[in-house]
Amino acid sequence: MYLPWIATVCTSLLIAGLGVWTKWTMECESLTVDALTALDVTVQYLDTVQTTLVATAVTYLVCAVLIFGLSFWRGFVEAGHDESGMTGRSATAFLIVNALANTIWWALVVWLVVLIMADSFWTALLYAAEQAIMTSLAQSAKYGQGTWVPSDGQLCPRQCLDLTAFWYIDSDLNSACICNTTKLGTALVSVQAAFK
Repeated sequence: MYLPWIATVCTSLLIAGLGVWTKWTMECESLTVDALTALDVTVQYLDTVQTTLVATAVTYLVCAVLIFGLSFWRGFVEAGHDESGMTGRSATAFLIVNALANTIWWALVVWLVVLIMADSFWTALLYAAEQAIMTSLAQSAKYGQGTWVPSDGQLCPRQCLDLTAFWYIDSDLNSACICNTTKLGTALVSVQAAFK
């Protein structure tokens, strides 16, 4: 039997897993943007997430299909060997193309591991933001909504979200302290949805 059943199952699982990862990472990016929009702030390099994700997914898919095609080619090489008893010229070409494809594949897998590590780091940042917003809202409920006037010397009240603690958020002095509980509540909903 020369049909690559194992390669078929593995390729199907890879494509399905890639689809799930891509969909939920894009959803998380969208919800993160919603939370940042609610707070009227931006984050550096967040716009590169979608481009990187799509480029990686397409490259991963092309490489997986290429390796799947190599599985069929190997079946033909084996069938020719079994029929003639000799190794054909296509076996050498197969080995060269296979070595190149597997080198590209492993480089892509290393890149994918880096992206998944970045997803984990992103999740940690979302968790920190969620806890900070929840603390600010709890303090507002307990002590009343805080007020803050932009000033170099005035600290952000405990009832407000101090954005200077988040090094990755771009904010100027006028938006570095958010006391509006409506904004905080809207941001919290988006952050919690992205975190899940």
